[in-house]
Amino acid sequence: MKRRTQFLSREISHVSRNFVKLCFLWILSLSSLMIQAQDNQRISIDLKGETLESALWYLQNRTKFIFMYATEDIANVTDITVKAKDKTITEILDECLEGTNLTYEISGSAIVIKKRQNQKVTISGWIRDTSGEALPGATVTIRGSKHGAIAGLDGHYTFNIPAQEGLILTFSFIGMEKKTVKYTGKKTINVTLSGSSTEIDEVVVTGYQNIQRRDLVGSITTIKAKDIIMPSYTTIDQMLQGRVAGMVVTNSSSRVGTAPKIQIRGTSTLQGNRDPLWVVDGIIQEDFQVTLDNGELMTKNLKDIIGNQISWLNPADIENITILKDASATAIYGSKASNGVIEITTKKNTTDRLTVNYSTNFNIGQRPNYGMFNFMNSQERIRFSQEAFDAGISYITMPYKDPNTYEGLLRMLQEHDISDIEYRALYNAMETRNTDWFKRLTRRSFSHTHNISVYGGTNKFSYSASMGITTAKVKK
Repeated sequence: MKRRTQFLSREISHVSRNFVKLCFLWILSLSSLMIQAQDNQRISIDLKGETLESALWYLQNRTKFIFMYATEDIANVTDITVKAKDKTITEILDECLEGTNLTYEISGSAIVIKKRQNQKVTISGWIRDTSGEALPGATVTIRGSKHGAIAGLDGHYTFNIPAQEGLILTFSFIGMEKKTVKYTGKKTINVTLSGSSTEIDEVVVTGYQNIQRRDLVGSITTIKAKDIIMPSYTTIDQMLQGRVAGMVVTNSSSRVGTAPKIQIRGTSTLQGNRDPLWVVDGIIQEDFQVTLDNGELMTKNLKDIIGNQISWLNPADIENITILKDASATAIYGSKASNGVIEITTKKNTTDRLTVNYSTNFNIGQRPNYGMFNFMNSQERIRFSQEAFDAGISYITMPYKDPNTYEGLLRMLQEHDISDIEYRALYNAMETRNTDWFKRLTRRSFSHTHNISVYGGTNKFSYSASMGITTAKVKK
């Protein structure tokens, strides 16, 4: 009986050991299948001009992989442009790291981004422009790396790079278009850079001609309307505030719709007109005269509220604005331009088909509150007056007897018009009496603006029409 029991115990222990082994093998196979499923996961991605770190975060949020890397290794890898559909994580990473000195290693659900361990190789060559002139100071860098080289006075350069085919080399020079070259193992790489048309061929409107900026002499500033359009403003003169050096835009009144005062390079006269000359598409906008009655204290601001020379112009129709600041403007427009000239160019039709544009914006103005200002409340005001009285500061005139002011209440106490108990009761009530004048005198504002424009024409003529409407309301 004892031998039989020992035999059964040995059989049970043998079966249990085999069962544990089977479970362990099953777990290993399951984990390998999960890892393989992650590797084969298909994802779609569309990135343009992103950094490598942003691309890795994008992939991590859409997969079960965790990326590990040193920040300094990927800090300089920018301009990642990848557009992939139903591709694996390895295929996408190959595109992201193409042309860089980085590689990756997958370990379970972790992906480690690290630098390649490559030997160095020396490349050289020259950098010239399209006319064959050398470009001293031109730079050549490796994509995603801080290392680079600078061309000498003769335009030649020498650069030590990792011995890795597929690296992307970037050649650049001020005023020239950047050029990228893929390293294929050649030790001599010569590059020709072409001029940047966006910088050299910028056109400036001066009133009587359109001239390239490189040929321009004088103090002139050109800004695009799309860079200064602000939904909270309804006229272009308000939008110019703080946008142009040497131009001061001052709001002369707090009334809604008041035209601001504009000065270009200071004041040129003490009593005459200080406003600049407005020109729209080559047409001078005359300053209209408004005749008002003799009640100047009541009507002096109405001239500004009615508007100025460009109040009729819809800001949505403006293409760009040119400000002529110096005395050369008087050679074009005469003495009228002594205060400067603001030249406005409106939008033109650029296609042969009908184009309809519509835009709208809504603006909610918050009313002011005491939290925006460092004002004293009633308790602080009374204690301040009490401290001044205790310090021996006297009033120029004797305060009136008034129980609603601390000074008047104190005089009533001193002349025994009220008792100490009455004084203390009125004093405590006065400390808690606060009036929210902002809430009583101001309201929240709500405004909405709608603009619609129509452009069209043929190769012989063109036409355009636009309309804008702005409505402002006060909410309780």
